[in-house]
Amino acid sequence: MTPLEIIEDTIATWNRERPELDFAAMALVLRLGTIAKVGIERTETALAPLGINVGEFDVLATIRRHGAGAELTPSTLAELTLISQSGLTNRIRRLTDAGLIARRTNTADKRSFTLRLTAKGSRTADKGIAIVATLDDEFMHVLTRTSTTSLKSALDTLISRF
Repeated sequence: MTPLEIIEDTIATWNRERPELDFAAMALVLRLGTIAKVGIERTETALAPLGINVGEFDVLATIRRHGAGAELTPSTLAELTLISQSGLTNRIRRLTDAGLIARRTNTADKRSFTLRLTAKGSRTADKGIAIVATLDDEFMHVLTRTSTTSLKSALDTLISRF
């Protein structure tokens, strides 16, 4: 079965089992989840030759998009990547071990530090963003400009509720 057939089957069987409930919203959430899952899987596969996963790329890209020489604190990175501090800790360790980011200790407060890309990290981020932009273009090209605009507006409405 295709993912769309699985979603339709899920909704049909729930409608049969619990006809008093409305599953229209569930059908949309399942579709969004499927798109996210497929998108992440495709991106993971495409980034693998760079030696990074999607989560690690997110950290590299977040630092990189702030410009050459940018340094961000872990708390800023956690906020901008929408992950917890504990989730970020493992990413920082892996990226540091791989030589993609470097830590700079705050001289005024030895407990705090900032993170910056190394030259290797900057090259990896630049290669990664080219890969991701191309993948996303390929993924979304089936939509018209009007559909894309409408979808963006609808998703923005949903996101703003959080």
